[in-house]
Amino acid sequence: MINWKEANFKQNKEKDKMLRTIVFVMGVAFFIIGVHQSMTIGLNESYWLFNFSAVCLLLLLWLKKRKEEKEKKK
Repeated sequence: MINWKEANFKQNKEKDKMLRTIVFVMGVAFFIIGVHQSMTIGLNESYWLFNFSAVCLLLLLWLKKRKEEKEKKK
């Protein structure tokens, strides 16, 4: 028989991993685009891209900490 709790846990774990991957890729992409834009049009016009990159980094750190706390509870 299928243990539904275990199956649900595996799905949540895969979703969390996918979310962390997406946030990481978005952070890297915003940073690379920000560097390119700062070289072409200047830092004043592209600082918002670096801010989005920093937000993605902070979100990634928060997700990692949340994952560690969940594992500690179990």
